[in-house]
Amino acid sequence: MLLRKLILSESWFKAAAAAAFIQQLLVAGGTFLLGELTTRLPGEGVLWPQALLMLGCMALSGSVAFYVLQLFSLRAERASLKNFFERYFQNTFNQPLFWRSAEERTRRHDMMCREAQEAIQEGNGFFLDIWTTGWNIALNTAAVVLVIGLESGAVILATGIASSLLVHFASQRLSKHAIDEIDDQNQLNGHLSSSWDNLILGNRLSFGLWKNSFNTLFQRASHSAERSLSAREKLLATGSFLTTAAVVASVLVQAWLNQSNITAVIALFAMLPRTLQINMHVQIVHSYWAGWQRLRERLNAAAQCLAPFPEASALELMQPEKIQISEKLNSNPWQTEELIKNIASLHCGRLTIRGANGAGKSVLLSLLKNTLAEKAFYLPAQHELELPGVHSGLSHGEKVIAALNTLAASQSDVQVLLLDEWDANLSPENRRLLSARIETIAQSKVVIEVRHNHETLSLVHSNA
Repeated sequence: MLLRKLILSESWFKAAAAAAFIQQLLVAGGTFLLGELTTRLPGEGVLWPQALLMLGCMALSGSVAFYVLQLFSLRAERASLKNFFERYFQNTFNQPLFWRSAEERTRRHDMMCREAQEAIQEGNGFFLDIWTTGWNIALNTAAVVLVIGLESGAVILATGIASSLLVHFASQRLSKHAIDEIDDQNQLNGHLSSSWDNLILGNRLSFGLWKNSFNTLFQRASHSAERSLSAREKLLATGSFLTTAAVVASVLVQAWLNQSNITAVIALFAMLPRTLQINMHVQIVHSYWAGWQRLRERLNAAAQCLAPFPEASALELMQPEKIQISEKLNSNPWQTEELIKNIASLHCGRLTIRGANGAGKSVLLSLLKNTLAEKAFYLPAQHELELPGVHSGLSHGEKVIAALNTLAASQSDVQVLLLDEWDANLSPENRRLLSARIETIAQSKVVIEVRHNHETLSLVHSNA
């Protein structure tokens, strides 16, 4: 529901819908004028004003109106995507505790990067197609009925729709083939996800077993896809034959009944192609139901990117009794609320978090960032952050120094720097230089750090 509203509420989507209506109005107008010209041709000859108007309707519907529709449709799609991204950014900003869950992080991020975008793009096209097809059927039906008369039009259209409905009800049998096709393809994709180790490690035995399973699953997926396609196309071919035969037979019967009225006969045959097209669009509408079921699932899955984050308990990921935080703030075991209150009361100083691997030092930094929000700047050990004052070509240490210099001079609301193993991959000399720079920064801001190397911890002073 969330992404559906996001798509349908866009101003550009509404503009595209209006353009689609105008295009179909031009098409229907051209159909009506063609019928009028054809029926009057034997007695009155070519009525040039109507002929030129018909030409304009048909030419504009397939050129200018089509171009505007495509342009507005593209803008609607891009606007929906931008709106989705903005909501995703807003929903995800400052959720450091939650993003420590690698599985959930990967699931949401992968969905945002690929599946959600494809679902939104598909949704834009799907809803616009339904709108356009609906107006095509309604307006062209009205045009055909106005030309050949209500009675004849009703008989022909009812015949075509009845045969289309038969095909629609018969199509329920296709669902099992479609489900089998999806299941087999998912099994193949699941097996392919395990390809890395079986390929890269070069173990012939493991690769041989993996390849045998791949061949079996690939063949099964291919057979399922072929069965599904064969059943679907046979049914569509049968439906197309029945619909076309029914409509043409109905036209022939109506022409035989009105053979004394040459104008009525000409109108019937003139409108035959458009009548067949209307019934074809009716069949397309039937196919939208299955498409909507699949699209709804994709949109609902993609909407999980914008779902509220579950409560994250930092204490479950930490061992507080194994963590020490400098001397002045050390309480063992320390209380989270007391720690945050003490840090919030500081105006400057440098605190070092110590503890064994797995004790939860990085989790503690995440907790602090989650609580302090934009008052803190969090620099994790491994990251792809866009850092202020950093440009390409700098070494790791130079990037950290450039970022810290910018943050130290910044007049922003950042008062607390959270540094997670900033000294990793640095030479002893660079570690000493950077530690001295952090010490200077700590004269005006609060610096809380987790150290990777412990050689220079004696340089760290207690908080001021």
